Amino acid sequence: MKRFIPKASDDVRGPDAILAELEEVFRSPWADRMEEIATLVSALRVDGNLLRWFVAKVAKRREWPKLTGAQSFTLFSSDTMLVRINLWFPLPPGASESYRRYLSIEEIHNHDFHFFTTCLFGPGYTSTFWRDEDFTETRRVGETLLLKEQQVHRLQGEEVWFVEASSDFHSQHAPESFAVTLNVLPNWLERPTTIQYVLDDQHRIKTVIDSGLPPVDLAA
Repeated sequence: MKRFIPKASDDVRGPDAILAELEEVFRSPWADRMEEIATLVSALRVDGNLLRWFVAKVAKRREWPKLTGAQSFTLFSSDTMLVRINLWFPLPPGASESYRRYLSIEEIHNHDFHFFTTCLFGPGYTSTFWRDEDFTETRRVGETLLLKEQQVHRLQGEEVWFVEASSDFHSQHAPESFAVTLNVLPNWLERPTTIQYVLDDQHRIKTVIDSGLPPVDLAA
């Protein structure tokens, strides 16, 4: 996981213009332009513009957008990126293990896609991160992963995080009050693997998830 703290943005453009620029950036070798991407992602949170833009579009359509995950809604998608918001709620007293799993709370897992994320509203949330430098998609349930570099960070303020597909494992902890975060997934259909792992507290694989999407050979 990489953390970026862009300077307070003076970008007065609306979300449509910023999203259009992000689309163009992701058509280039975007891994060399992460600082620029983080600044654009941070600009989307200025004065709540993106949330107002989202609510206005919902009101115009008179329906909620597509649910992509337990608490995620797609705001925008194209051939170069997908943008979604995530709604985070405090855990109710006595929340069941199945409810925690449904929201991926206190569940150590990775993803089969890269994403940038920032907090749009509320206190954000805290995550524990680890690195897996030897990712392979042939692992099986019960295998133990040798994860490294345990770190704890809170997603808040102007921070933008980049979470790397496959190699970054994290466990998300419920916020103390309602929060909204933003994910920007670059080239989200071009993934080198479709395999994701969920681990127990001893870092043993307890679930192997295959997204079912055909992987793209990025080396071709």
